Amino acid sequence: MAVLFACGVYAMLERSLTRVLIGFLLLGNAANLLLLIVMGQPRIAPFYDGGTTDATDMSDALPQALALTAIVITFGISAFLLALIYRSWQLGQADTVVDDAEDVAIRERTASEAEDAMDEESRSDDDDVTTDFVGDVVSPIRVLHQGDLSHLVDDAPVDRVATQIVVSVASLATVLVLGAILLVAVDTTGPIAVAIAGWDIPLGIVLYVDVLAALLVVVTAIVLLAVLLFSIGQGAADNDEDTPVSIFYPAYLILGAGIFNAFIAGDLFNLYVGFEILLVASYVLITLGSTESRIRTGVVYIVVSLVSSILFLAAIAMVYGALGTVNMVQISERMAQLPQDVQTILHLMLLLAFAIKAAVFPLSFWLPDSYPTAPAPVTAVFAGLLTKVGVYAIIRTETQLFVANDLNFLLMMVALATMIVGILGAVAQAELKRILSFTLVSHIGYMIFGLAINTPLAVGATIYYIVHHIIVQTTLFLAVGLIERRAGSTSILKVKGLMRAAPLLAVLYFIPAVNLGGLPPFSGFIGKYALFDAAAQVGTPVMMVLIVGGIATSILTLYALMRAWNLSFWREENDSTETLERIAYLGNAPAAAISTERRTIPRIMTAATGGMVVVTVALTVFAGPLLDVCLRAGERITDGITLVQLQDQAGER
Repeated sequence: MAVLFACGVYAMLERSLTRVLIGFLLLGNAANLLLLIVMGQPRIAPFYDGGTTDATDMSDALPQALALTAIVITFGISAFLLALIYRSWQLGQADTVVDDAEDVAIRERTASEAEDAMDEESRSDDDDVTTDFVGDVVSPIRVLHQGDLSHLVDDAPVDRVATQIVVSVASLATVLVLGAILLVAVDTTGPIAVAIAGWDIPLGIVLYVDVLAALLVVVTAIVLLAVLLFSIGQGAADNDEDTPVSIFYPAYLILGAGIFNAFIAGDLFNLYVGFEILLVASYVLITLGSTESRIRTGVVYIVVSLVSSILFLAAIAMVYGALGTVNMVQISERMAQLPQDVQTILHLMLLLAFAIKAAVFPLSFWLPDSYPTAPAPVTAVFAGLLTKVGVYAIIRTETQLFVANDLNFLLMMVALATMIVGILGAVAQAELKRILSFTLVSHIGYMIFGLAINTPLAVGATIYYIVHHIIVQTTLFLAVGLIERRAGSTSILKVKGLMRAAPLLAVLYFIPAVNLGGLPPFSGFIGKYALFDAAAQVGTPVMMVLIVGGIATSILTLYALMRAWNLSFWREENDSTETLERIAYLGNAPAAAISTERRTIPRIMTAATGGMVVVTVALTVFAGPLLDVCLRAGERITDGITLVQLQDQAGER
């Protein structure tokens, strides 16, 4: 098993897609072996053996479910990698066709010479040959009329654009309404638990909704709905070049289903399933268009995600092998039975898997290169939501599963490094999407900072900051998508003069930019202040260092975003020598010379972005009630819940 893991990781680090596929297959087989080894009873195979073994000596059905899930995921992703390999081969075979001498000669002919040449070639020496069929009884060419086609059936597949749009919008709007109802219910009466398929808790799958889960479902539905409207406008204007209807909408809804499932999962296995659902859909969305750059960066994203998934699956197997359950509440009750060193191993395994998904430094290397190449709607929803699913899993891990196993100092150091390294990367960029991608990494550090403090106030502040960051980061990427269409580039060295040309676009970028930078009185300032206040109450020297690091990160964030705003909107078309000298250091930054074609901006895209800007302002206007909800969520999470309480909640429903 160890050899398979080592060989698989080595092969996946190669630049060849074929070797990546082989490496993934090796990792999948190693994961299956691990499931068999860890989950089986001593000297008894965990699978049913035809009745020769006493049922009391056999393992339960969970190992079989995990192994079968791993096999299905391996097959599905292998098929997707094969498709990428084929597409990559097609791109490699594409050659530029050079006109030969005859083509050049034909092009140089005048119109009259071309007509004479064609007439000369069409003459025939056989006088009996004619194309005049006048007087013939039967014409060799039959003209079909509409009545002749009545028996023909057009069975070609048709993209029903309107139907897919209506279904997608209605689905997300319904989830938004249900999420809001759930949020009010759980905030008023307490968490809701539902046992699926008739299996009693904790044997079966449990859906668990508390204030945190319901709040994130509502925020996710808002973001998905706004980005969907943005994509509808882009697809209509560009004839679905980047968001083909037959692929985009189904994959988009599957992505949303995976995110929602992850937020309401009550056990690690269902959480893993939610992760895989959203990841498989994200593999399709990030490679839409099958351009060379998207395939190249998409492969990196897929490889990193697969490694994270294998680690998560292995961690689940180890947790189940040690505790005999994957139900989160039951895990929290049984965890104290394990020695501290075993708890630390399980703790680190889960943190490692979730840190990759959350893009925590130093495991964030993949994000700045992967997100900017995707279509604008895909980049926006990825930046706003996908990393937060990883952060959500870390919240559950730290506040519920490993209460007695303290890794807070490690999390503090990781949080500080994530904030500083991420924002320094943003300052060094000249392309707007890369700037936002690095700020995304940097601000994940604030969330890990809040979890490392590990007090009810800090957890509540972290939840508020997650809500703030999901909305604001998504809005900024949508605004950059509009800038790209208006200016034909996202490089701050090329984009200029937009204040005069598109003043509304300047406002749509400015408001979320200063919000993310933490300028008072916006929600970014409120969230950071709440985190710093929680750290100050602890009062240790390490906390003071983290507060200073957080303030420096906020200032540098504001600098990076305002520098981009000044250069893109206030700069005149003709740069002065002084301006060119000041920004010369950005000339060697990645994608500094990137250019695309200018395109029209449909009103629905502007409306979707404007609606998200309104939501960012609402986070500030209603900061008091929202922060109270988040603080109540933090208190209830840190208080914990027992298995008996969970069973009672399920029984009441």
